[in-house]
This record gives sequence, C-alpha cells and structure tokens, in this order.
Amino acid sequence: MHHRTVVRVVYPALIVALVAAVFAGVPQLGWVDFDDTVNVTENPRFFPVSWSGLTAFWLRPYENLYIPLSYMVYGLEAVIDRWLAGADPAGPLRPQVFHVVSLSMHAFTAVLVWEVLRLSGFAPLAAGAGAAAFATHPLQVESVAWVSEQRGLLSAACSLLAIRDAILGHRFENRKSRGHFVVGTIWFCLALLAKPSAVTVPVITWLMVTTTAAPTRRLNTWMAAWLCMGAVTTMVTRWVQPHGLPPEWISPSARVLVVADALWFYVGKLILPTGLCATYGRTPADVLTDPAAPWRAVAAYGAIATVVCLPWAQLLRRPILLFVVPLLPVIGLIPFVYQNQSVVADRYAYLPLVGVAWSVAGVIGGMVRFAKGEHVTPWLRGAVVPAAIAGLAVMAFLSYRQVACWRDTGTLARQAVMVNPANVAGWTMLATYELGQGSPVEAAAHARRALARAPRNAVALFTLFEACARLGDDEGAQAALGKLEQIGYPHDRMAEVFFFRGVSHVASDRLEKARDNFRLAVSLNPGHAWATINLGVVLTRLTRPQEAIDILTSYTNANPQRAAAWVGLGNAFLAAGKAEKAVECYTRSLEIEADDPAVFANRAIAREQSGDIVGSREDRRRAAGNPQ
Repeated sequence: MHHRTVVRVVYPALIVALVAAVFAGVPQLGWVDFDDTVNVTENPRFFPVSWSGLTAFWLRPYENLYIPLSYMVYGLEAVIDRWLAGADPAGPLRPQVFHVVSLSMHAFTAVLVWEVLRLSGFAPLAAGAGAAAFATHPLQVESVAWVSEQRGLLSAACSLLAIRDAILGHRFENRKSRGHFVVGTIWFCLALLAKPSAVTVPVITWLMVTTTAAPTRRLNTWMAAWLCMGAVTTMVTRWVQPHGLPPEWISPSARVLVVADALWFYVGKLILPTGLCATYGRTPADVLTDPAAPWRAVAAYGAIATVVCLPWAQLLRRPILLFVVPLLPVIGLIPFVYQNQSVVADRYAYLPLVGVAWSVAGVIGGMVRFAKGEHVTPWLRGAVVPAAIAGLAVMAFLSYRQVACWRDTGTLARQAVMVNPANVAGWTMLATYELGQGSPVEAAAHARRALARAPRNAVALFTLFEACARLGDDEGAQAALGKLEQIGYPHDRMAEVFFFRGVSHVASDRLEKARDNFRLAVSLNPGHAWATINLGVVLTRLTRPQEAIDILTSYTNANPQRAAAWVGLGNAFLAAGKAEKAVECYTRSLEIEADDPAVFANRAIAREQSGDIVGSREDRRRAAGNPQ
C-alpha cells in the first residue's frame, strides 16, 4: 500500500481509537436538567417528531435561539432512538443514541483537526500530536458529555470542513478552486445554522490559509463574503436573544475587566485543567467586585502587548490568535443572556482548542527535527516521544475522570457548588434536582442558598415555593409567592408556568411530576380550566380515579359547559368501574360538542360495560363516521 494511503488511514484510526478510549463512559451517561429538558426531553416538537415541528425550527427561533440545523439533528436522533426501542412516536427518549452521536461527532472533528494541520504544512506525526491534544484536553469533556452542547460539536465540525475546503481552494487558480470555495461556503453556512458563534470562522480560515501561501484576491473576496454572512448572523442572534443584563454589567470599563478575567480563566484551565464544572457562577458582578480583577487585567493585556510588540514572540502570534479569535463572541466583549450565570464555560473553548492543537503540532514538529540532529545526545533524542506521550496520558486521564461528573444532574450540580460555593446557578440546579428526587427539605435548603446570593432569582423562588408547598409550609410558600410577585410574576402567570411544565411532563410520560405541577397550577389559579382537567386526566392514568372524580365533579358543577371536563370525568368514572355514570358524562359532552368521534368511541365502551349492546354498536358506527 502506498505510504500516503497508510498515513491517511492509520493516523485517523488512531485518533478515533483514542477518543473512544478516553470518552468510553459517555454513552452510559444520562440526561441532565441543564437545558437537556428544554432542548430535547421536554421539547414539544419532538413528541412526536413531525415535518411541521421540524419546519418550525427554520421559521422562527425556539427558546430565543435560532439554531435550526442542530434541532434537525436532535429530531433525527429522537426518531432513531424510538425506532431502535420499538417505542411509540411520542414516547420518552433515552440518552444513549444522543451520546453516541456526540462521541462520533467529536471523533470526526478530531480527525478533521489532523487533516487541517496536515494541509497547513505540519508533518503527519506533529499533526497527529496536535489532534490528540485537541481530542483529549479536559476542557472538551463538557461539549462531548452534554447532549445540549451537541450544537457546538456540529458547528465545529462544519467549521473545520469549511476551513479545509478554503485551504484546498487557495491552492488552485482554476475552476476547481472555485468549487472548493463554494463547498466551503456551504459548510460555513451550516456551521452558523448549528451555532452562531461560528461567525469567527473567516478569520480563523485566513490565519490558517496564509500559513503556507500569501493571501490572494480570490481568498480575500471569499473571506469578505463569509464575514458578511457572519455579520448578518450576529444581528439575527442579538435580535432573537436579548441579553437582559444590568447596564453596569455592560459598560465599556466593565467589559475591559470581564474580558481580561475570562482570558485569565481560559489560560489557567489550559495549563492546569482541574476543578472543571458545568457552570462556574463567574458573572460580571463577581468580576467587578473582585479586588484582584484589575491586576489580572494588567497581566492579561500586558502579555498581549508583549506578544504583539516583541519580535522574538512572532512565532507565538498565530497559535495565540487561533485560540483567542474563536473566543471573541463569548469572552465578554458582547453581552449575552448566559452571562447572568457565568461569563466563562468549558464549552466555549471547544473550537479555540484548535489553537492549542496548532501549538502542540509546532512544538512536536520542532522537537522531532531537533532530536534528529547529530549533535543531540541519544538520551535526549529518546526523550522526545515519551515526554509527548506522558503529557497526552495525563490529559486523557483527567478527561476520563471528568466524564463521570456528567452522570446525572445531581452529580453535575454538586461538582459546580464544590468548585464555587457561591455559585447561584449550581445551588439552583441542585435544588431543582432534589425536588425532582422527592426531597423537598433539601430542595428548600439549596434554593435558599441560591437566594442568599441572588434574592430575585425566579427559578430558585419557583423551586422554593414548590418545595414549601409539598412540605405543607404555607408560610414559606406564601413568602416565595410574594417575592415572585414583586419581580413581576403574578399568580396567573405562575400558574401558566406550572401548567406548561405539567404538559411537558405528560408528553414525556412523567405522570407523577405532571400531577404535582398541575396541582400547583390549580392552587395558584383555581379557575385554570385546562390545569384542572389535565390534573383529572393524569390522576385517572395514575389509577387514582376517585380523586379525579372529586376534582372534576366540583369543576363541572361550576362550569357545566366545558365539554373536555365532562369527557375527563367520564373517563374517571369508567376507570372506577362506574359505566353508567360514564355514559351520562359522555352524553353531556356530546350535547355541548356534537359529533366528536373520540367521545362516541368512549361512550361505546361505557355502554358495552353497562350492558347496552345496541347503544354501543350505534356509538361505534358514529365513531367510524357512519351514523346509519
């Protein structure tokens, strides 16, 4: 086999094997209540997946994000998961398929890093070392282990495909060159549709392409077009996702400190990647009140000035830029909504670690060339590869251990508050998790820890209210309600929140959680028709028909013209073995809304159980659309 073919097969295979070994625990991870619920497990457009639901992602933002390509992939994974499980099209989703796809995306992206480094002039061994560093650095664990950040993996893969085609296009001056740039433009567009932070790809591409050849007019023209596409994406993102941050957090002086603090954080985690967590709780307010922040700013900007101005630092400029440029949209220059939880996050470093890969490839390539010199002693020559392997092994071990932190929401939240005990988002997440686990005492305690730092945190107040309500602590529940009203959450609005939570739980077949949320909605707004009806429906499905009968009887007495309530009451009577009562309820419903096939079908069952065979047959004909 040709040497070049061996290289193109062996190195990618080794990179894939390395990723599979380091992230072997990812397919066994579960869901985490850290946006996985919003994006996947309680996303109403996935219960079931339909063309109309998928099309909606392209027509309008979902949860203030316009990332339709990522949601298309989530939808495809949902279909595959249910097909493999033989489950109902609207059944609950399992995380394994999603995690396997994330792991595969990361392996593919690492191979793309190797290929881009090779095209940029690095030897196969040096490029392999750089790709291995990219693949195994612990900062990558969050993107690989967290299903919601699959969008970052998808965007990075499309970005590197765009960069690869631009490099290839720059090598030619004919029609083939134009074809590569056209394909690269398509990949760049897909990267933006997966995650808008890909707006910096044109600059990254220009930095890489001009390593081996001077920029041409063709390259500059295409990169200008890409920059225009990125500018449009930036405007759309700012429109659909207002930041909602206080003015003092976004002033120019504040941003100077925030950016320096973020740079300090990422450099520190690159060198010593320990104490990693899902949310660091490092908000602009924390930076502005930190007495060490100005000193970090002096150090950070001083280091940048040194690299820019001193000639001996010229070799460092390109890898540093390749790391810093992809961070620009998320480093603090531009305010966005997540900064109310933390300015910094591991996932933001996913594509920037290409700069680290570049640095490692350059260092390994230089060490190999140095070690081949005759003046080098044998022991020094033999130390090059072991040193590189040792460094890679340390990173691989740290990443392997970090994967376990993403096992479930509780583990993730505990890690966050251990890293930063003042972490509001961490305590809030832990409170929500404990409440879901049926531990309202612990949930209330954790919610109060969050509120001690952020008294107006709506999620923590909601959790505290729900925990106190379950504990029968009326005073605590009313206090939480009062604070929610002070920040603009009246009872009716809070009832809507709990109602829609209940609907999401029903869609995912979490009936106990649905019941609890419908109860809270009714307690906040006794006149909420659909919360009351759905509570009765869920209680019937939980084989507690008598409770459903009591609730729906009271409701129908006060609201006799609501057909759905009569249907729910009929279903409860039928489940309780009271077929004649069920027939009466279904009849009342048909008097309000005639010719409902589903109600005729239900009444046919009730009539059959009550011994009315003739009436049952008649209702079955009507349910089938044949009244004769």
